[in-house]
Amino acid sequence: MKGEEALAALVELSALSIAAFFTFRWISRMADTREAERASAQAKGRAALAARLRGSRELSSLPLQEHELEVAVDVVAAEEIRISFADVGGLDTIARQLQQAILLPLKRPDLFARTKLLRPPKGILLHGPPGTGKTMLARAIAKEAHFTFINLNPARLLSKWYGESNKYAEAYFSLAHKLAPSILFIDEIDCLFSSGHTNEHEATATLRAQFLQLWDGLLSANDEVASVVVLAATNRPSSVDPAVLRRLPLSFKVDLPTLPAREAVLKLFLQHEPLAAAIDLRALAAATDGYSGSDLEQLCKTAMMRPLEEFLEVEQQQQRAREQKQGEGDVEVAERVGEGGGLRCLTMQDFLEARTIVPPSRARFGGGPHGLGQFNLPPAPDQDVDLYD
Repeated sequence: MKGEEALAALVELSALSIAAFFTFRWISRMADTREAERASAQAKGRAALAARLRGSRELSSLPLQEHELEVAVDVVAAEEIRISFADVGGLDTIARQLQQAILLPLKRPDLFARTKLLRPPKGILLHGPPGTGKTMLARAIAKEAHFTFINLNPARLLSKWYGESNKYAEAYFSLAHKLAPSILFIDEIDCLFSSGHTNEHEATATLRAQFLQLWDGLLSANDEVASVVVLAATNRPSSVDPAVLRRLPLSFKVDLPTLPAREAVLKLFLQHEPLAAAIDLRALAAATDGYSGSDLEQLCKTAMMRPLEEFLEVEQQQQRAREQKQGEGDVEVAERVGEGGGLRCLTMQDFLEARTIVPPSRARFGGGPHGLGQFNLPPAPDQDVDLYD
């Protein structure tokens, strides 16, 4: 019996040893994979940062840490941003107020150094329905102010590796300081820091506490001019954690465009497009009540599909005519294409047809009260205008 027990113990020990060996190999492989991913991310981060900051600042002078290099892929230099305030139609009032909040302290620091009451805000919230231009405004202000734009990636802060989320949060703030003046942009901030804390995971609570602590360090900085501004956007301000809202003291509601704003947006989208002489953009703006900026862009694209489809249909007719060697058909179809061979001008009928395909945001999205102080665009009552009046 003793021999059998010894043999059984030996077999069990051998099995444990084999299991331990394969477990160790699996852990080693996971560590190697993680290290390879991190090394790759670092390389991409340094390359991306070098490319984006070329000509504006020297990369070698920036002592970047490991996680700062990884989040560097989310950096956009001001020179690289292609959107300006001229490209953001219908939001002139908010654009001016953002300029005063962020640009004026840079241009006249002497005025802001005289009193703490004029200290520029370190947190600004843009809120409103989807597609109204919140992200475009954020990029435009970074372009105008010559700020480095850092687009915070929420996926990094929700890392599967324990403790990595906190390191990434710290890296975003430290990198923003090193690349100052900069804007740290957090889109859909309600998804990252929601107001509902029921059954919240401990890691999420820890991340929130650390993020707010880093933000408070930003808020308590004794420099008179804001070198790092946290700019957040959300479609649901009522769902944002109140502690986060408190750190966004300046709030702008980017609402659905009014009648004059819609006309300005349409002029912007259609300024280089062929339009029929009978096109009335004021009437078209009146017929698109409830449309957001992105809705209007899609409306214009859908309208342009009608001339394109007609052009392609004519081309197919020409091809069939050539294949059948019908000379008269060739002449007839060629006349329909037009001498220039291009797309015909857009007509009101094109937009009317497009309107049946592209619904307004007001019919798709709703909002609730949130108690935020805000700067509203001046109200302009929409009027029903007959498109063919």
